[in-house]
Amino acid sequence: MEAEGLLDTWKIKPTQYLTVVAWVSLRDGRTFPVYFTDGTGDHRLKLTIVSVPTRTKHFLYLPDTTVSILASAAKCGVPSHAFKDFLLGHICLQKRLRKDTFFLGETRFTERSFQVNPPEPSDDIGGTPPSRRMMTDLGDVLRLLSDQRCYQERQIWSNQHLFDALLKGFEQLQLLASHFMQQEVLVSKLAKDVELWKAAAAERTHRTDQVLHQHQVQVGQLENFAKSMQNTVQALGNQVHDHAHMMKHMQEELESAWKVKQKTIEMEAERSRKEWQDFRMDNKRHFERIKDAFGLLNEAQSRTSKQVMNIAGEVGTLTRLKESVVHNGQVISEVRQAYVEILPKLQDMYVLERKREAIAAVHRLGCVDTPRM
Repeated sequence: MEAEGLLDTWKIKPTQYLTVVAWVSLRDGRTFPVYFTDGTGDHRLKLTIVSVPTRTKHFLYLPDTTVSILASAAKCGVPSHAFKDFLLGHICLQKRLRKDTFFLGETRFTERSFQVNPPEPSDDIGGTPPSRRMMTDLGDVLRLLSDQRCYQERQIWSNQHLFDALLKGFEQLQLLASHFMQQEVLVSKLAKDVELWKAAAAERTHRTDQVLHQHQVQVGQLENFAKSMQNTVQALGNQVHDHAHMMKHMQEELESAWKVKQKTIEMEAERSRKEWQDFRMDNKRHFERIKDAFGLLNEAQSRTSKQVMNIAGEVGTLTRLKESVVHNGQVISEVRQAYVEILPKLQDMYVLERKREAIAAVHRLGCVDTPRM
């Protein structure tokens, strides 16, 4: 409603082609109405921001070149809502000399104050509010603009087709003009030759009529030759045109064949890529199996090496046991030999010991039997 009141205040007529009324929101929470209208002269678009509390309107004219650059940066058309949103997203508010100043990127809006006049009683005719009438007029204007735009687009397309046809016609006319220039040069040369021959014939008229007749025959031959040359040039032009059409047809066929070949190459590349992936997966599985087999072989080898080491230890133990048995056999043989050698001595010693014991026993008995004095 505030924006509608401002429209009534500014007395904006439908002929100004009001296109979009939007709102821009700032970081501090404030919102301002933004009006997109068609510019005048070299300016294609006009942006107007209204600040009701300060009674100030901020406007900025955008030239056609700037609008085209911004549309290219936004990657959308100028009449689209995306372009308007792109412009709204780049509008910022800054404080300059304690005043609100709007910027579109680095470009500053021009400020101008306005006075708000109350609506006149005569504006409310038939009980219809001015805002509703304005919105109705605005809808009519927008519909008219849409119809005009569609009509202008159709005219642009028809003019483009007409321009293409005219361009092709001018190219053909240029070719024909070049052919005609060549023919004109040839005809001029032939005409000069004919004039020379005629002058020579006029000089020799007083000689003989036969020579004049021969010259007339030669002139007729030259004229026939010129006509034949003209027909030949025209035939060559037709042949060139046919060859150009044929070359264009061959180019289209080659382009279609190249597209088919490119598609076939892409399919072959995709199939080769899939086969290569399958081959890599198979190789990966085989490598995993080989890796597992090598792991099992390493484990078996470690167990075998442990068993070999155990057997080697047992063989060493047996060798040492054999050596000890041989040594014990030698010791036993030596002991047996010593026993054989010492056995008679032991027997003698045993006999002597028995005798000594018997003597000692007899001696003890003799001591016991002897009476004490």
